Amino acid sequence: MPRHVSAYLFGAFCATVLQTTPLSAQDVAWWGKEFDAALTAAKDKPSEMVLLYCWEDSDTCSAMFSGTMSDKKVATKLGDFICMGAKNDDAGRAVWERYKVNSVPIVLFINPQGAVVDVLPGYVTTEQFLLDLGRVQAGQGTIPALREHLAAKPKDVKSAQVLVQKLRALQDILGSHEVIDAMIKVDPKGKSEAVAEGMLWKISDETFVAGVAPKDYDLSKLRVFLKTARHKRIKFLGNDQLATAHYLRQDLKASASYAMKAWKNIPDDQVIEWGQRMCGIAYRRWKDFDKSNKATLKNALTISKKTLAAVQKLQKKQPDKVFLGNAMFLHAAILLVNKKRKNALDLMDKAIKTDPNNENLKTWKKRWVSGEK
Repeated sequence: MPRHVSAYLFGAFCATVLQTTPLSAQDVAWWGKEFDAALTAAKDKPSEMVLLYCWEDSDTCSAMFSGTMSDKKVATKLGDFICMGAKNDDAGRAVWERYKVNSVPIVLFINPQGAVVDVLPGYVTTEQFLLDLGRVQAGQGTIPALREHLAAKPKDVKSAQVLVQKLRALQDILGSHEVIDAMIKVDPKGKSEAVAEGMLWKISDETFVAGVAPKDYDLSKLRVFLKTARHKRIKFLGNDQLATAHYLRQDLKASASYAMKAWKNIPDDQVIEWGQRMCGIAYRRWKDFDKSNKATLKNALTISKKTLAAVQKLQKKQPDKVFLGNAMFLHAAILLVNKKRKNALDLMDKAIKTDPNNENLKTWKKRWVSGEK
């Protein structure tokens, strides 16, 4: 899963002694000592890796603990790793800075030498998490494995694309550029989707420059590149970048316009992650959007409806009541700010029934019943 610049919208939280008491995943032995000691201890584990879970106090991170990591099959598999949690607080800050964590939840697989073997950004459902644990432990599709594969087959731009996505999830921008440059040598005109995406990331990095105020971003290269884009995925990513730029400029109307252009080109595998991210922003900023452009909230309702449908479809393959309950909550929130109060409360009842142990859902419903949004 690619890590977009728009991940920065949630803020950069710095996260070797780590707090572990708040972690609630059942039957998982969470390491409570120094991080370097965890690396040493990992040598005696079957995986020979530390599984580092970076988190904060949020619905998504809580859902990962109470859902994915509380699954008995997952907990059993986690016994092959040294598991450690790092929160965005004073105790976890050194590790967050060491691995450049700026968006959570995120899982890092780290070898005893301290190098990241693989990364799983965002919420991961139970079934997918099990598959990834097995894949990583088998050394398949990991960062070292992809590098070895590309050394033998440098023209495999699809594998290079996956490597770029992983490196960018780790904020290894220079490392991703090295891979992208090699991809461009294979396909100088960017005819393939994989190479076009790499070109887009390089232009994006030239646009979102550290230390430059959002109002001074030069968006011209991004706009020119987007006009020549052939692939829907690239159009989606490019418009998402422009939406982010205008959001950072506090131009909500322009941001919403580019977001809808991104939505019209969204790949199926991005609907849930992107849709939930956009709806989360729409809910938090609903008053501002209501003033700047009322159509934005209506568009958010359309996005939210389709996003929930995608989650419900995924449930047939990868059941996860916690994830589903939170997805229902998000759609209910968008219903609420669109003045569909009864529909919102009815859906919250269904969400609570789906995930009865989720106290957060109950708290939000009480707030809404009292008249809050």
